[in-house]
Amino acid sequence: MAYWQVTHWSSCLVEPVQQGAMVYHPGSGQTHYLNELALWLLHRLALSPATVVELAQELEDPTPTAQAALQKLLEELVTRRLVAPCSLPLES
Repeated sequence: MAYWQVTHWSSCLVEPVQQGAMVYHPGSGQTHYLNELALWLLHRLALSPATVVELAQELEDPTPTAQAALQKLLEELVTRRLVAPCSLPLES
């Protein structure tokens, strides 16, 4: 099961707009519109890496349909270089 993490989130500039936010990603030089779910994902993954199953459970919708939608959104965010898959977090 793959874990997901944000990439360079601390350097992104976020401007809230109606039903989401505009996010400037300095690493790519691009600005992206993110809906509320995508924005939630980035904020959540900034706290710690998580799997799609864990994210769906936190949204209180652990159904296969919700998990597939989250997986698709995460893959889209990968193309924008905002998230990336990562190894299982190590316990300290």
